[in-house]
Amino acid sequence: MRRYAWRSVWRGLAASLAIGLLACGLLGTLVGALAPAGELAAARVRWSARVFSRYRLVVDEQTRAGSCRQELQIDDERIVGVLQNHCVRVPSWTVSNLFTWVSGLNDGAARCYPSAVACVCHAIYSARASFDPQLGYPRQVTYRWDLQTNWGYAGHWERLLRVHELPSCEQVTRRAGGYIVVRVVSLTPLP
Repeated sequence: MRRYAWRSVWRGLAASLAIGLLACGLLGTLVGALAPAGELAAARVRWSARVFSRYRLVVDEQTRAGSCRQELQIDDERIVGVLQNHCVRVPSWTVSNLFTWVSGLNDGAARCYPSAVACVCHAIYSARASFDPQLGYPRQVTYRWDLQTNWGYAGHWERLLRVHELPSCEQVTRRAGGYIVVRVVSLTPLP
């Protein structure tokens, strides 16, 4: 009889915990999905109202692997000169490309990991951007991704009942979250 009572307590505790964590996860996803679409549109309008088409752009990129800098000369939104490139990739940043990147990041969607069939975790993506108040170009863009436990996956509950252990994405993969921060150090109009 005591064993049955103890199992009932564990099941009740697991169900309460699941409901609470599911509610927190849904709220976190909704908050992360909010994107300042009006701010992005206003920044694009300010950028399109500028009086110059040639400029020098200095951009810093930061990731877990380190940071690098590119200094580029832009004419009519095409890279016409690379003055400095300490990154390990071909330079591609123009203000138009930054806007395109920012608008593509604002979906706030969660994707299944490792696959849609075995959706053990959700890969959560978030993006934040700040814009220059006068010219409107993106001054800093931060893009982050992280893995969060998919509480709707039945295997997690089976594990909880079987071994009394809460699941975590670290048990599934060694893949850690990450980030990239792109910061415009300077933008100088050219004659």
